[in-house]
Amino acid sequence: MHFQKKMKLLPQKLLIKRTTKDDCANFYYKPIIGYLYRKRLEMIDALIKDATFDNILDIGYGSGIFFPELKKHSSNLFGIDIHEYQYRDTKKII
Repeated sequence: MHFQKKMKLLPQKLLIKRTTKDDCANFYYKPIIGYLYRKRLEMIDALIKDATFDNILDIGYGSGIFFPELKKHSSNLFGIDIHEYQYRDTKKII
């Protein structure tokens, strides 16, 4: 049951697209290594808590895996990254 709570921080796996062959987005959904990746998101979530912000800029957002959670804390969410998909439509994730 504790595992399911952690997964709530993640969007559905089918919404996440790898940005490059080296993108580790799939690791978040794996049982063992995924624990470490999800733990990182939990730590960020614990720092944010119930705070709200006018704007959030996610620098190096990768596949945008944390966008849905960040969107809960801001009315304006922006992301910038160097991969070729940085201008794709990420609204599907949010």
